[in-house]
Amino acid sequence: MSLLDLLPTVLDLTGLPDPEILQGRSLTPLLLGEADWQPQPVFLDEFQVDPKTKEFRGRIEVIDGLWGASLLINQDPSTHTRWHRPAPLLLYDLQEDPFCLYSLHEERPKLVERYTRLLHSSMSA
Repeated sequence: MSLLDLLPTVLDLTGLPDPEILQGRSLTPLLLGEADWQPQPVFLDEFQVDPKTKEFRGRIEVIDGLWGASLLINQDPSTHTRWHRPAPLLLYDLQEDPFCLYSLHEERPKLVERYTRLLHSSMSA
């Protein structure tokens, strides 16, 4: 669940139509105890347009239960110290490291593959 789910839930409960663009999902089924509600990953993104190349640059992140992952998109780490990272995708155990201070990307290569695919596919959805 995320704060992004608040607006869809309020709209659903009040019977108001969804706007054209809406992030999150209604938690009404969960609130009403309906059995078909399933938890889903929460996606976050931060992008800007590179003034020189006109490419979108930034990062996309996912919170998926115990795991959090952050993936750089179209970033050249040599151009800005803000993007200096040891790997394109950083992986975190949110239970053990809720402030995302220690990436497990080297210790969990299968999860890195999984979340890299998931984040790339979420961009094309």
